[in-house]
Amino acid sequence: MATSIQVDMFEVQLGAALLLQFGTSGGKPVRVLADAGIKASGYPEDHVRKKLPGAFKDFAPGKARIDLIIGTHYDEDHLSGLAPIIADPAWAIGEAWLPPVLNDEAPAAPRRRGARPVAPATLAQQLAGENAAGILSDYLKRKADLCEMLLQLEDAAAPARRARRGATRSLPTYPAARRGAAPAAAQLDTYFRAQLTDARAALHEVDATHADEPAQQVPVSAAGAVRRGRANAPVLAATYTAIRKAEAAKAINAMALAEVVNACVKRGVPIRCEMIPDGVPVAYKWSAASKRFVKGKAAAKDLGLVLLGPSQGLANKHAELLPVAQYARRGLRGAIAVKSITPSNQLSYVARFTHAGQHLLVTGDAGCVDWSTAPRKPYHKALLNELKGPLHVVQVAHHGGNNAHFYNVLLAADYAAQQGDSYLLLSHATNDKTRPSTEFRAFVEEVKHARTGMRLLFTSKPKAANAKGLKPYTAPTKGAKGTVGDVRLVHAAGTWSVARHAVQL
Repeated sequence: MATSIQVDMFEVQLGAALLLQFGTSGGKPVRVLADAGIKASGYPEDHVRKKLPGAFKDFAPGKARIDLIIGTHYDEDHLSGLAPIIADPAWAIGEAWLPPVLNDEAPAAPRRRGARPVAPATLAQQLAGENAAGILSDYLKRKADLCEMLLQLEDAAAPARRARRGATRSLPTYPAARRGAAPAAAQLDTYFRAQLTDARAALHEVDATHADEPAQQVPVSAAGAVRRGRANAPVLAATYTAIRKAEAAKAINAMALAEVVNACVKRGVPIRCEMIPDGVPVAYKWSAASKRFVKGKAAAKDLGLVLLGPSQGLANKHAELLPVAQYARRGLRGAIAVKSITPSNQLSYVARFTHAGQHLLVTGDAGCVDWSTAPRKPYHKALLNELKGPLHVVQVAHHGGNNAHFYNVLLAADYAAQQGDSYLLLSHATNDKTRPSTEFRAFVEEVKHARTGMRLLFTSKPKAANAKGLKPYTAPTKGAKGTVGDVRLVHAAGTWSVARHAVQL
């Protein structure tokens, strides 16, 4: 096989879809699809599915197989297009690694005093079980009850705001089940999206289009007042609204996850929810005999995967805590300020693939908050060592958003000092108002003088203001030019080349 690696990042606006194809010594390609989510109106659910046959054929003709599907985390903009791909009989599917998020509505298991908390089954595993429909129905009903309660608390805390908004509020009621059946999915989707839209409007989040946007506008001092029960009415109302927004988003994400799980169950695709011990990478190697990644260190020339997150400790942490927004900003190590990101993003998979001496980092919306034992403490050395490859291809976490932990992790792994070509892949909305973020631009500014081989590739054109200073480090266009387009990288004969890149800054 002339091409040893082909990387396709599909244009999905503020979503994610990354296809990795590896040529093995046995002649059979190994394919990994990380996410297939679409975050834009007018994009059909099978947008990514229709792109796959061409990418498969360009790399290796013949009957296709997707050996591993990774749903990097619990957000619909990464999961929403996976179900039609899994359901398509045109290709075989090996297995699916789905987000190890726990059911935050399940009662905590009792344990002895002082004993380490034991995580219950993940939500994906529960949704694949015998009572899947009942679990999902109960989960959504609990979220709806919480939204309704929070809405009442908001109005009670700030009746003047309620009066101002009374003329425009027209929230649907939670759809009632009929004859013992669960409410229709479309009705549930409408209900929770209405809650989400209403909450964002109340928080004045005009352009809040993704989970990494600030959950609310309450300053640190006000957040402390809320915890002490001495907050004024507007602050208290905003706090309730921020929690309602988070709970409505979780319900929407749960429905997207359920669709993926149902597709896997119908086709008999094995589901795994992988985690690492705190601060300890877990190595996997490709087994041609079993056609899957098995635990063990891969030989230097073979295909390997090292899982770098999420950790069991982080999963347990979110099982123990109330599912509320984080308010305070926290400083970490350097000049890039750390803003709050959601638990689902914190629990994102981080995986480094190695093949033909090349290292590729897949991140989803990686929080990397569990890479350190505490704020302002050094990152786990064992995890950092796995990023000193050097890194040849990096999927920029959070679509180039405000996830400063990710950029600080790369800096701590001496990314700036690494030699050779390195391609940073960015997927975000066309003319996105916040991406690439100030945090990402600060990262580029930090490494640009030392990292001579760094090149940026975009699936959608950013706003000029957000791309300021990035043009010298952006890869030239290749193929058709436009404001949007798929990105393709090819590694052959020991060299990387850009085969597709439409966006010119």
